Amino acid sequence: MKLKHIISTGIFALLLLCSTSMIFGQDGAKKIRSMKVGFLTEKLSLTSEEAELFWPVYNKYQDRKDAIRKEYKNASQTDADAHIKRQEAELTLDKEYNSKFKKVLAAEKVLLLHQAEREWTKILLQEIRKRKSKDE
Repeated sequence: MKLKHIISTGIFALLLLCSTSMIFGQDGAKKIRSMKVGFLTEKLSLTSEEAELFWPVYNKYQDRKDAIRKEYKNASQTDADAHIKRQEAELTLDKEYNSKFKKVLAAEKVLLLHQAEREWTKILLQEIRKRKSKDE
């Protein structure tokens, strides 16, 4: 069973990477977010019941996280205080939503969520770097 899951995850990751090339050219943010939903659903092995409870909570979390990042986006790159304030705001949000996630998912899946988000970010950054090196 574990091997089957590893293979299906690998295939999913390959499809993700292949299709990211299509994303960046067309309505990027929506496409990326949609792919992230698929990626997280797969990584967390969400049942339909779990997904129904989880996604509204996660979407609010993501919207609030986006708002924090937008608020500090225009801060100077050299403004260390603004950087720390953004990190504090994100940490406070993470703490708040960690407990909300545990109300709709098992603690193991909440941990998997945090790991999957880091993995998603890594994959996305690798794809961006790959595209930049192609363009140069």
